[in-house]
Amino acid sequence: MSLRRANEVKDITAFEATEKHSVFAKPENADLLAGYLRSKGVKFTREPNAVGGEDNLLIDKETPFDVLMGHINDWKKQYADAGR
Repeated sequence: MSLRRANEVKDITAFEATEKHSVFAKPENADLLAGYLRSKGVKFTREPNAVGGEDNLLIDKETPFDVLMGHINDWKKQYADAGR
């Protein structure tokens, strides 16, 4: 695992909200995460530059929050492992 790459994505997490879950990430990481989530069948819309230059992935509630967190954690591990 690359510690540098792990640190790049360590703060990416999902937030439960009333209408949709939110995931904030830097645009370059949001691109990769979005592709991964799509491959898992997760439906979302993307709001670029939502907060502090980070993109907000607005995840449809049909994806349970715990499943979403599992996908995010799996992606973060794969991302860090790819930097070996």
